[in-house]
Amino acid sequence: VKGTNDPRYGLFNIAGNVQVFTSAPGRYSKVKLLGGAFGTGDLQGTTAFSTGRVSHVYFGGVRTSAGYRDNSDLDRFTLSGKWVYTPASEQWTAALVARTYEFDTQAPGYLTLQQAEDTPRFSPAFSATDGGTQRTRHVSLHLDRQFQTVALSLKAYRQQFLSQRFVRFTAA
Repeated sequence: VKGTNDPRYGLFNIAGNVQVFTSAPGRYSKVKLLGGAFGTGDLQGTTAFSTGRVSHVYFGGVRTSAGYRDNSDLDRFTLSGKWVYTPASEQWTAALVARTYEFDTQAPGYLTLQQAEDTPRFSPAFSATDGGTQRTRHVSLHLDRQFQTVALSLKAYRQQFLSQRFVRFTAA
């Protein structure tokens, strides 16, 4: 379909859309380890397996960083699980997906042009308590059915978002 008339998302889908694909069921385990500048460390692990007619996928990840500037530390973690039931007929599947994500960070504050040129890693003393947190929780139920020429997909979900940021622009 050409243009903004998208049969999946309606007319005038100008801003676009995002599709997120989670890890597929199967039999595998993967671990990723990353190290980078400014004390950045990242560890991710996923595993997938089946027990009878239920497929399991589990994921966990942790990232920490000291940041480029003073007072710019970052800590985050995420956990998720996906369970998919497929009956013997394989004409339909039922799934449960659960995710949690937490993000805690400091904020180095704003600099004048002169400060940014002279000491780009500097963080003003009044920004010592600046930072923020973000927490996301998600749980969803999926029911998918494949007919000969039509696919039916029903989803019910609950999401919870908490985002707080604390910033002082000046000492005053």
